Amino acid sequence: LNWLSAVKLHTQIPFVNILILALDRGVYKSLKKRGISSILLNNDDLIRPNTQFRSSASHVWIKRCTVTRLLNHWGYDVIMMDLDAIIFKDPRLLFESFSGSDIIGSRGTFPRDLYHKWGLALCMGVVMFRSTS
Repeated sequence: LNWLSAVKLHTQIPFVNILILALDRGVYKSLKKRGISSILLNNDDLIRPNTQFRSSASHVWIKRCTVTRLLNHWGYDVIMMDLDAIIFKDPRLLFESFSGSDIIGSRGTFPRDLYHKWGLALCMGVVMFRSTS
């Protein structure tokens, strides 16, 4: 929960509009025990059994993309942060300086095959997806 403590200490982000998705039961129970609201999102909630995307790495991305797309469709902008992304400044200030952009993030190098093919990749540690028409 270091990221949550850092957000509370270093930013003015209101905690009324934060959705925490727990991707496994252990994290969900740990958050609940601490009084932190979250939603448990099981593999079977979004991914049919016996599909090729059942690996732990694949299901995380399927869940993140599906939930982000739904929230955008419903009119919400989504700022996504990895648990290991420690925030020292409110990222919304930076995102607001790119008001004409729909997706804002930093440059990454993973997945390597796409990075080599396209010459860039998007780091998903802290990223914003705007709801646009």
